[in-house]
Amino acid sequence: MSSLDGILLSRLPPSHSSITVGNGHTLPITCRGNSTLTTPTSSFQLNNILVVPSLIRNLISVRQFTKDNNCTIEFDAFGFSVRIFRPNARFFAAIAPAIFTSFL
Repeated sequence: MSSLDGILLSRLPPSHSSITVGNGHTLPITCRGNSTLTTPTSSFQLNNILVVPSLIRNLISVRQFTKDNNCTIEFDAFGFSVRIFRPNARFFAAIAPAIFTSFL
């Protein structure tokens, strides 16, 4: 979810009119769409982004991100790393978290 629609590469009408947050309040969704997060070594698909202007922070569904991008996300005491599965490769490639924090 994002508070700004400027990151969207394609715009679609919202599939729902609002989201419910932890305190029970509902926030209106103004549109939805898709985008791409490009790093120096990879590109990641961000599908079904919901634009909610009253959100203070952007949110990401880790499960949806890993499904859409065939990767894993590992959290540790220092932050997190994204490991990309490459077909026909024996190892994973790790992406530094600093690349993501500027986007999120």
